[in-house]
Amino acid sequence: MQGLLGLSGQNGVWTVPRGKSCGLRDSAMQVARSSLVMSYLFVSVVSCGGPARHQAHTGHQSERRVVRAAPLGVGIAFTGQLPHMDTGKLARRLDDVAALGARWIRVDLSWAEVQRGGANTFEWANFDRVVTQAHSRNIEVLPVLAYSPAWARPSGCGDDKCGPANAADFGRFAAAAAQRYSSLGVHYWEIWNEQNLARFWAPKPSVVDYVKLVRDASVAIRAVDGMAHIVAGGLAATRRRDGVAVLHTAPPNVAPLEFLQEACENGIGDYVDSVGYHPYTFPLVPGGSLLRRAPNSWDLIEKTRVSFSSILRDCGSRSPDVWLTEFGAPTEGGANGGGMLRGTVSEREGLQAEIASSAVKLANGSQCIGALFWYTDADSGDTGTQEGFFGLRRADGSAKPGYAALRDGVRAIRS
Repeated sequence: MQGLLGLSGQNGVWTVPRGKSCGLRDSAMQVARSSLVMSYLFVSVVSCGGPARHQAHTGHQSERRVVRAAPLGVGIAFTGQLPHMDTGKLARRLDDVAALGARWIRVDLSWAEVQRGGANTFEWANFDRVVTQAHSRNIEVLPVLAYSPAWARPSGCGDDKCGPANAADFGRFAAAAAQRYSSLGVHYWEIWNEQNLARFWAPKPSVVDYVKLVRDASVAIRAVDGMAHIVAGGLAATRRRDGVAVLHTAPPNVAPLEFLQEACENGIGDYVDSVGYHPYTFPLVPGGSLLRRAPNSWDLIEKTRVSFSSILRDCGSRSPDVWLTEFGAPTEGGANGGGMLRGTVSEREGLQAEIASSAVKLANGSQCIGALFWYTDADSGDTGTQEGFFGLRRADGSAKPGYAALRDGVRAIRS
């Protein structure tokens, strides 16, 4: 039986085995009904490429549901502070991850720190503790390999966010990291972070240079770890102050879809297994009616005419899927203001909880999304900006409503 959205099946439960690609291989899987979408550039995406889908139904049309063939990876994204926490604090944070039902952490493995002493020196002790403590709780680690030590930066650059002068230097660091940690069970690697922003790739983003960096790192890692899974660094969403997605942004920053398209044209799909994305939507909840508003950052994954899905379908030999390596919402604007945040503290914390619940449900229902990492576990205590208020716990350790919302959402998708 063929459904409106391209699903076919029998006996009630509609099953979609998960494919490697997030792209649509068959244009017949797109529904383009102009009378329904009006002037918006949306398509309905049911699958994300890969092998042919096999579906089944029980005969009860109202009970049709898509079942993932592989579970959604759910994790907590930490800042680079995690490796520097004392033993007790590190243990409490990781215990919290386990209690949430999350099975992953994302954490910086800072090149600038590991090789601060020069090209032939390595300081691994802080990250060793993270890996050991995480694995003792059956939590997987996604290291973010990023940020240049002073000796590796281009001439005149005083910022660790500058891309390296020589991508091969980064490749050697990546190989050393993989050599050390693959034997401890770490096989997933994210290459840099938000490289489409000048804030994280100084002085301005360069797609060509970034793809060279990924190429050298991927080749080097796979040479020592045959089980390696490479994730392209999470692209930052660019949006207006009302949370609505912007497909173009002012230089020197590069909009995520533009960066991804050019990266694919430069061959990144031959070197990565997944592509990272940070689709922050606050103060909007991801999902909702597409007919009543413009697309937000989450919609760019697979709902818009040009999307991560549409670009990735033909992006290299590995056909990457999408990993949401950061997603979250602040509950305060900080002392410097937060123009997008409205309402009382209770209302803002309630909104964070709603966003968390919706994100887990939507990510689990997508065949494009391989993993979702919530940013972050606890408020930092820095009250100066909204960056200090993304936690599921307040700075005093008390849980916000978002903590229970994320925990319950994870339980629901695994029940």
